[in-house]
Amino acid sequence: MFPREIMRGPAGVAVQLYAARVDTVEEQAMVACWFLNCPGQSAPGVEQYILWANHLRPLPGLGPPAPLMPGATHEVLLAALDPDGHPEPTDSATWEPFVPANLVQQLILTDDVACQVLIRSAAEEICGGRLWANPSRIGEVEPWRSWLYHAAVMT
Repeated sequence: MFPREIMRGPAGVAVQLYAARVDTVEEQAMVACWFLNCPGQSAPGVEQYILWANHLRPLPGLGPPAPLMPGATHEVLLAALDPDGHPEPTDSATWEPFVPANLVQQLILTDDVACQVLIRSAAEEICGGRLWANPSRIGEVEPWRSWLYHAAVMT
């Protein structure tokens, strides 16, 4: 993974990443990826998160996608990373996401570009302190979902 853009705000730093090559079929579905460093938004020591989105189109070698929402085209995921793995933005081998993910939400979007715009906006909201990087910890999943639906309509 290689950095493309770095965004800073009062609540954290986000690094937009892209893959120079795609090694797995699953990686072919990824349309956006941001590595977040947000100290103080979770349990002590948990500061890094990964925010990404996948398209839900069929891919060779995988079964058909399983949309949970009728007509869903993309899935947004946000997961805290285990600090014991010493996560580094450009080394996805160091990313050990906690399970379950902090947020998983399917949306209906016009295309992958709209999804990329949406995920960039979400990263900006997290860095600005307007969305919480660990919404499941503080019961803030519903504001996240509302924000995503509203932003999806606006893109």
